[in-house]
Amino acid sequence: MLNVLKPNHPKLTKDNLPDFKAGLSVHDDTIKITAETEEIEVFPAETSLGEKLFRQYESLAYDPQRLDTQTLTKLVFSDVVELYDSHVLNEVQYFPAIVAAVGKIGPQPFLIIGNQPSYQTLSDGSVRKIPSSPEVKDFEYMQRMLEFGGRLGLPVVFFTDTLGAKPTLEAEKQGQSRAIHDSIAAGIEYPNLEFSIVTGVLGSGGGLATTPTGDYIAMLDYAMAFVSEPTSQTAILNNKANPTREEIIESLPGMRATASDQLELGLIDAVIEESDDPIETAKNVHLAIANAFIKNDKFLKWRLLHRRNKRNRRLKGLEVENGHD
Repeated sequence: MLNVLKPNHPKLTKDNLPDFKAGLSVHDDTIKITAETEEIEVFPAETSLGEKLFRQYESLAYDPQRLDTQTLTKLVFSDVVELYDSHVLNEVQYFPAIVAAVGKIGPQPFLIIGNQPSYQTLSDGSVRKIPSSPEVKDFEYMQRMLEFGGRLGLPVVFFTDTLGAKPTLEAEKQGQSRAIHDSIAAGIEYPNLEFSIVTGVLGSGGGLATTPTGDYIAMLDYAMAFVSEPTSQTAILNNKANPTREEIIESLPGMRATASDQLELGLIDAVIEESDDPIETAKNVHLAIANAFIKNDKFLKWRLLHRRNKRNRRLKGLEVENGHD
């Protein structure tokens, strides 16, 4: 039994809510964090909304300085035990597209599951982010981790940051659609408390699989959520295989992808404030998870499942101006 999973641990309550202490983990040399974290971009007044959204999307997808699942896990939780491995080959640090760990907030252990990018060190010393693109083996791993957490009675936290599942014909031949379906179902049916936080991009079915509609769904305020990533979505809307940058920019405002849009549409419960200081952002995530746990821990398991099913049934098309769904 992992030390973090000691039986009969005290309940996490408002009375024993721990102080945030990121310094316990921040010196770990595997953590991806620097003192010169790129600031959230401030745009000139004349910049169009579509251009702002396009730059925001590119930053989320490809900025290597953004907090990833590995870093967030080590900052937000204590006593972290990683349930995955990584390796370096030809200057690329490869991670599984979906990773899992166990960690604690105060006395309470959690299962953590999230998308994890890989990173390439270039010849000039800069780092290129390779976005997470989960495939069948990653979704099967996620389902095994949920079975593990379910047996131990652990609440689970999901961190989502993926443009979507692996976009290849071979992945589909291997049964990727079924794997995504099974992962979504496993998330909805998880017997313990379940919290989903979009930290970067939620894209397509691959993003939905790692963002279960559980007991609390939130987004960092710079995060975005798409039915499919913007290039693909614009190609579908314009019936054009290779849309131009200008066409993508024109399409983006109508996608309602920002955290404030998703909150207004009723698809998430909260927007978590994001800071230029990654430690401050991690503190906000830490408090959001702890408070969501305390608020929802009073419900019996059958009621949690009933609420999730009811929430899913409420999801429907939006009315447009002519009154049709």
